Amino acid sequence: MMTLSQITIFLLAILIPPLFGFVFSSLFWPPFISFRAQLLTRCCLGIGIGFGLFSCFFFLWLLVFGPSSKALLATETILLVGAIAFLIYRRRKAKSSAFSEVSDGEVSVSKLWRTLAIVFSLMLVLAVADLVILAIKKPHGEWDAWAIWNMRARFIFRAGPFWRDAFSYVIDRSRPDYPILIPASIAGI
Repeated sequence: MMTLSQITIFLLAILIPPLFGFVFSSLFWPPFISFRAQLLTRCCLGIGIGFGLFSCFFFLWLLVFGPSSKALLATETILLVGAIAFLIYRRRKAKSSAFSEVSDGEVSVSKLWRTLAIVFSLMLVLAVADLVILAIKKPHGEWDAWAIWNMRARFIFRAGPFWRDAFSYVIDRSRPDYPILIPASIAGI
């Protein structure tokens, strides 16, 4: 049974990469566009960018410091707070600049736009439902998931100073040349 502090740490570990990805993508978004205008796009980009940056950061962390989850989580939190502070500073600075005078204007929403939004929302709900059903039926995934990705993540997480053994050719069909994005994201969380 997990304690409340373990649940909090777990939730922080899962939420920090997408939040950092959202902040990172927002930093490169044009400052004169309203913050809510493309919120869904930045949220979706934030998930991929966040876990990509996190897996690279985790890999470098392993190389330099070795496995240390508490120090990693603390460093991630500090980086996230710093990125949020920089984003807030940049947004305030942009509001005082000449670009803030550009208004979003009234956009006429056509019937086609509403139809496309409804179809997209329906497809999104169906895709999430399908993902939930697949996760319930096969929580560890198919053969390639547990034989390659999950195994490598487990090696990285449990092996301590021997985490490099996850990329050995000794284990048959483990594909050590595959990218580290997924295993590092799983092991880092």
